Amino acid sequence: MLKAIISKEWIKTRWVLLGLVVLIAGFTAYDFLAMSKNADLRGYMFLLSFILQKDSVMVDNLRFLPLVAGALLALSQFIPEYQQKRLKLTLHLPYPHAKMILDMQAYGLVILLSLFALQLLAIGMFFNHYLVADLVRRILLSVLVWDVAGLAAYIWVSAICLEPSWKLKVFEFAVLAGVLSIFFISSSAMAYRFSLLPLFLVAAIAGMSLIHLSIARFKEGAFE
Repeated sequence: MLKAIISKEWIKTRWVLLGLVVLIAGFTAYDFLAMSKNADLRGYMFLLSFILQKDSVMVDNLRFLPLVAGALLALSQFIPEYQQKRLKLTLHLPYPHAKMILDMQAYGLVILLSLFALQLLAIGMFFNHYLVADLVRRILLSVLVWDVAGLAAYIWVSAICLEPSWKLKVFEFAVLAGVLSIFFISSSAMAYRFSLLPLFLVAAIAGMSLIHLSIARFKEGAFE
């Protein structure tokens, strides 16, 4: 059954995944090109002084990219389930409903984690050529915070897509905006080094609980 679920999710998301690969690779490559040109024209000391004086992470263009990736993947997976009434059929299959939803979300999370991990690896390898290890670590931690926000966005948007009540959709979206804003309160590179895991766990558990409430409401026919 798991193989069938993965196959179904792949069919729904394959073109979106291709677009996300191009989007993430394109933005990351653009930042790499800009950094390398600055290093060639102004020297490595310029990059170093810019990071230290401006407390810059040098890849600010990537800040909201994980949010976009998480939201788009969730929409591509779960909007067809709701609009095309696939969820109604899915819930009649001889398979635990909770596990079905968890498997679908696990597919999306694995995809996002793979994309984000490859991007982090590329960023680390690139900046290792220009900066000392401590500054590279600061940059990677900042990108990791944005990636975690993208994972949280994926989980919450999944739940919002399956919520049958438009009033609750609007309310949950407002709550999501508040939750995600927490990840961007500080632009300092090391601001989240101790709080990142607790923040993600709270956001993830809340979102995963919410999606099962949405499923329960869907089964009850709560479409107000």
